[in-house]
Amino acid sequence: MAHGTVSVTVPASGATWYKGTSQTITWSVAGSQIAWNYFSLYLYTDSGGIEDTIASNIDGTYRSYTYTPATELDTASDYYILITGNYDHSGGV
Repeated sequence: MAHGTVSVTVPASGATWYKGTSQTITWSVAGSQIAWNYFSLYLYTDSGGIEDTIASNIDGTYRSYTYTPATELDTASDYYILITGNYDHSGGV
């Protein structure tokens, strides 16, 4: 069975973002014979879980999204981007 993976390419680990300033998130995908349906992006922390739903149901052909962190978010250094995706596979082994 084919399996797909999604990897965040931007921001790099340790990148500094500022609240209220637009940032571009990019990702790459891998997996043989995979047709991605959609992606969902989240701002996540190990201590608090999902802090913000960045976007849901982004078209499966897209590989970037522009996000502006809300000014109400706590200032912290343990945020990261979590991306989930939904895909169809056909004939993969």
